[in-house]
Amino acid sequence: MKLRLLILSLTLLLIPSCGNGGGSSSSSQVAVSGGIGGTGISRGTITAFGSIFVNGVEWDIDTATITLDGLPATEDDLALGMVVSVEGEVEGETGSATNVDFEDEIEGPIEVVGPVIPGSPRTRTISILGVIIVLEEGTTIFDNALAGDFNFDNLSAGQVVEVSGFRVSQSQIIATRVERKSDVILGSTEIELKGVISDYDGDNKFRIGTSEITFDPDGITTDLSDLNNGIEDGLFVEVKGILETATSIRATQIEEEDEDFDEETELSLEGIITSFTDLSNFHIGSVQIDASEAELQPNDPTLFKEGVRVEVEGTIENGILKAKELQVRAGESHVSGEVEASGIDLENQSMILVDISIQINSTTVFEDDLSEEKGSSSTGGFKFEDIKAGDFIEADGLEVDGILIATKIKRAEPEKIKLKGRVQEFDLNAQTLTILGLTIPTNSETEFEDRFGNKFPTSDAFFNTISEGTILEIEDEDEDLTSIDFADEVEIED
Repeated sequence: MKLRLLILSLTLLLIPSCGNGGGSSSSSQVAVSGGIGGTGISRGTITAFGSIFVNGVEWDIDTATITLDGLPATEDDLALGMVVSVEGEVEGETGSATNVDFEDEIEGPIEVVGPVIPGSPRTRTISILGVIIVLEEGTTIFDNALAGDFNFDNLSAGQVVEVSGFRVSQSQIIATRVERKSDVILGSTEIELKGVISDYDGDNKFRIGTSEITFDPDGITTDLSDLNNGIEDGLFVEVKGILETATSIRATQIEEEDEDFDEETELSLEGIITSFTDLSNFHIGSVQIDASEAELQPNDPTLFKEGVRVEVEGTIENGILKAKELQVRAGESHVSGEVEASGIDLENQSMILVDISIQINSTTVFEDDLSEEKGSSSTGGFKFEDIKAGDFIEADGLEVDGILIATKIKRAEPEKIKLKGRVQEFDLNAQTLTILGLTIPTNSETEFEDRFGNKFPTSDAFFNTISEGTILEIEDEDEDLTSIDFADEVEIED
């Protein structure tokens, strides 16, 4: 259960498993502006193409220098879900890139495939070179360079994969993209591993986590040219090499990983808060951030804490990112249902779904499960304007003042109405629940389950267990997919 809670708090990823589209900013008070202003660096996931969308900005990369793991590349080599650094000039929600750089977080064989953890969405973990990789169905993108199926439900030990995502710690990564490269062959499979050096023997051997690395200290068969002061314990490095055994690597290259930014750099950074003291002192990876004077989106300081996925924009001052804007890039709320014609507002980029207002903004990403063409926009991507009456939509996001700020919109095959959110009010006598601003009745046929899937003996037992703030998932299996008459199933999610 602890793993389940950890995954839920960290993987509210906003990347579609297919489809493009960047949305457009809304005139609503809750719209999120996109990107830094002027010249700067934007680091985040590619959420759409045309040229590429990163952190809510559409970047023109026609004249940009593109590199993948330090090697020259082209736009065709970029893919959805890759975490990239883009350098260039930004004006509003468009930018002109001079450089686009992608580096994976880890590459190696899957060692263990964890069980599927039920929920909305389903999650599971895999381990690679001793590092735990968290996957989320419908959020983590899967790609296969080989023949055959490769997806959330079709993973096995021995598959060599490249992972892009956000590092939560030295031993855990939240995956935004997983690409299968080959099958493991000890003695020839190439790997890439990042981490802190420990147990250096002063000669040709050290450890990163559970892996033992051997190298040529003379630099003949191991490229050491990117090390500033040689090998030492505590140094954060990337090792590229050959997997000799399940836990031993022969290094062909060792690079020092340096995430320092120049003074006065304008920076837009997406990532997981890895340590948090208060808004004036927290970290995303190695970047220290002071958001004490930042505009918060949404304006609720309690939402920002360790494990939350955010985007921060500001300027580097004395080695610290002084934030001008800080926004949550994850949401714990969900709405699934059928769209009515009267519920679509193209001008304000909003819609009504199951009597709940859904707001689109420049960081909303789109996915279409119904069409291989992925929508009808000029960039080939499904977008808000492609939604029509009768479509079954799954919306994920963050509830603010009764409005769901959408982080992801997916068009899918019709299923059943599903809501997920925090309890705002409940009435034991009336047997009603209010989440996402919607009051939902229950009746004698409603099934109530705890977080482990165990049924409550009575409805009163359930109502006496919950409190305001408890996260619930509510399902209605009625044929009418536009509104809820009463809850068929209610499950505690936190």
